[in-house]
Amino acid sequence: MLNLQQSLAKANLAGYIKLVVPCNADAYEASFPSQGAFRPELTQIMTQLVSFLNSNGSPFLVNIYPFLNIYQSIDFPQDYAFFEGSTHPVVDGQNIYYNAFDGNFDTLVAALNRIGYGQMPIVIGEVGWPTDGAFSANLSAARAFNQGLINHLLSNKGTPLRPGVPPADVFLFSLLDEEQKSTLPGNFERHWGIFSFDGQVKYPLNLGNGILKNARYVQYLPSRWCVANPFRDLTDVSNHMKLACSVADCTTLYYMEDYAMPLEIRETSPMP
Repeated sequence: MLNLQQSLAKANLAGYIKLVVPCNADAYEASFPSQGAFRPELTQIMTQLVSFLNSNGSPFLVNIYPFLNIYQSIDFPQDYAFFEGSTHPVVDGQNIYYNAFDGNFDTLVAALNRIGYGQMPIVIGEVGWPTDGAFSANLSAARAFNQGLINHLLSNKGTPLRPGVPPADVFLFSLLDEEQKSTLPGNFERHWGIFSFDGQVKYPLNLGNGILKNARYVQYLPSRWCVANPFRDLTDVSNHMKLACSVADCTTLYYMEDYAMPLEIRETSPMP
């Protein structure tokens, strides 16, 4: 990073381009937001990183995913992941948190304050909700979360530890689905897009200046389907499945089925 910063300074771009390092929310922890701290094994390196960022006028960039709280824990209260209010608020002294986003954000604020950088600007590098690939990943939930987040940000309420000061910037994740993204964390990884792969809006979403619109004049390749070939050897079925799905989105197959058959790609006409 030092070399990059020096290069920017040499090119007289340091005032226009700010270096950042995306961090996941698991870099810090706490039972309550006000007790936020960077994990012990990361405290030294995070302090060095934050000091470097601060000295160059860069913000702290963090990715926050309340969806993962639900996905990873069946005991996590679902309404706390959204913005319509929660029957399970977190009471932290005089502060009350009604959604996971604010609680997570303020945990980071407290962690930064603990190492002497409590006023550092924070940018949300990634935040969103998938539409497929897991029980809680669907169109309704994605719309509720993203629209709730947008409305919350536009209200300029901020959070209990930063009232009236929303994040410096927020980047919704993501614009499009990524059908070849690794599914190691879960099949939902290929379905974060607000738009489908062809630029069609998945659900109504108002960013504050009107509802998103579909892409126009999209040209499509011929429709193709994966179909079972009864004349192929069944002994290598798993490898056939992995090969086909390495270049296609098989979320529906994985999510709904517990078996698979050898696949052969055939070009066909759309079903009536």
